[in-house]
Amino acid sequence: MEWEFCLGAALVLFCGSILWALSAVFSRRKKKRAVNSLMIFSAGTFAAAFFMFLPIYWEYFLEDGAAPVKTFLLSAHNAIRLFVIDCDFDTIKDAVAELPNLLRMAYSSFAAIIYVTAPVLTFGVVLSFLRNVLSYQRLMAKYFRNAYVFSELNAKSLTLAQSLRESDPKAAIVFTDVFEKEEEEAYERLAAARDIGALCFQKDMLALNYRFRNKKTKLYFFTMGEDESENIQQTLRLIQEYNWRENTSLYLFSTSVESELLLNKVEKGKMHVRRINDVQSMIYEMLCQDGFRLYETAKPDSSGLRQIHAVIVGLGRHGTELLQALAWMGQMDGYRIRIDAIDRDLLAESKFRARCPELMDEAYNGVFREGEAQYDIRIHSGIDAFSWEFTRLIQEMDSATYVFVSLGEESLNIQTAVRLRMLFEQIHIHPDIQTVVSSPVKKGALANVCNYAGQPYDLRFCGDLKTAYSQQTILNSELEEDALAAHRKWGSAEELFWSYEYYYRSSVASSIHLKMRILCGIPGAGKKEEELTPEEKARLQVLEHRRWNAYMRSEGYVYSGSPEKTSRNDLGKMHHNLVNFKELSEEDIKKDSRVGTR
Repeated sequence: MEWEFCLGAALVLFCGSILWALSAVFSRRKKKRAVNSLMIFSAGTFAAAFFMFLPIYWEYFLEDGAAPVKTFLLSAHNAIRLFVIDCDFDTIKDAVAELPNLLRMAYSSFAAIIYVTAPVLTFGVVLSFLRNVLSYQRLMAKYFRNAYVFSELNAKSLTLAQSLRESDPKAAIVFTDVFEKEEEEAYERLAAARDIGALCFQKDMLALNYRFRNKKTKLYFFTMGEDESENIQQTLRLIQEYNWRENTSLYLFSTSVESELLLNKVEKGKMHVRRINDVQSMIYEMLCQDGFRLYETAKPDSSGLRQIHAVIVGLGRHGTELLQALAWMGQMDGYRIRIDAIDRDLLAESKFRARCPELMDEAYNGVFREGEAQYDIRIHSGIDAFSWEFTRLIQEMDSATYVFVSLGEESLNIQTAVRLRMLFEQIHIHPDIQTVVSSPVKKGALANVCNYAGQPYDLRFCGDLKTAYSQQTILNSELEEDALAAHRKWGSAEELFWSYEYYYRSSVASSIHLKMRILCGIPGAGKKEEELTPEEKARLQVLEHRRWNAYMRSEGYVYSGSPEKTSRNDLGKMHHNLVNFKELSEEDIKKDSRVGTR
């Protein structure tokens, strides 16, 4: 058997396994791993060792009729011995003694590398095994404790886990699919996970068995990896496996339409399942907490109405979500809202019109009629935030009261917010400026930031991980409780609120607006329906219908073309009640009255 061929094959297998293992470690798109990087490298090392021994035993058994079988078995046997530090290097040294000098040196040198590498890998595999065994033991020791299981260890899941640890100190917190990397950020996350007593498994979350946990304890699953497709697959498998279990909740973090459709269809059984659209959750939570500033900073005009003029810079996911929300947030007695949205995409307006056709329809947009939604939305396409065209446009917005910046990168957001403060100062106005900064550290450092002259930039920041991924926001949201109360007013079953996002989103929007009505001092908004005077009731009914019209249009709904209930078509996003308040039936007016109060 050719020594050169076996040496070449061993080198290819050994180096190939190194490259494969490294690609698995640094791959940005995670796959389900039946084997990890350590196993890949171990398998490559074993195969290389096997080929190293082949020519030795082939020559030894050359005259034997069973040479192929014996050569194969003894080569495999010696390769195994390498991993348990039970193989003498003299086997190689004596066998290559008669080879040409250059080949002998190459063969013995590479063999020496294999002889050292194999035992080190054995130690790594054993250590990894022991870690998993210890994690299993610790998980079983918390048999009577609540368990929170995460599909991945990343910045978002770690932030949520830290919050959960504060609220439930004795619970089992589990991270799955965790692999140690040399990257500093990954090392710091792993260290932080261990600081809160989290259990880290290399296995996929589906590979762990949760059937033997105490059924009276709560079990929470969080599928929140970087790969949305994998999150969805894990969610469906977990529902299939554990929908029989009580006290079980699953939270899928996804913004895709696919995930919403699949969760609508799947049989959830006893499991409580929620999809977290983190972009929408952030915007709605921000409006719930800070939305009153929109009305507080509004400027009165000559007619006595207070004008809200919102400017959105960047129509990415956050900017688009906010634009849709401001359309219904701006429906308030005594106020009018104008929204200017700016984006460098040449098709920004066209895309938004396709998303919300009736919201942008000239029959409603910019038209102020009693009993109808009232707003003025203008989208400026093809304008870069750092261009002269942008500067000129901002200089024309001397009535701006609120500005939101979301360009997709924190550094760009901060830079643009600072530049906008400068531009608005030049035209002598001081609107409320808010931008997205996900890092809690940056948010804290930038609070009350000033220029060299000590003048404050007066910027506000939202979207930080600590706020967005907290136990209070995700598991025990007051906004969610208020939304459920709003949903019940419609007379719908609670199950629909949790099962279908149409009901969930609509109820959340309704509860936010109710809070704003109360804060704005709308007469009767803080009362129960039976406590309202006829005047208050009539006024709230009209206001609620205005809000509902704007909300439905922001969701992409259009008028069905007929006032008959039978003409409603949710598949086509068509609704018979998208009309002026005066055209509603008495039955539908009563619904507005119920929802428009506490």
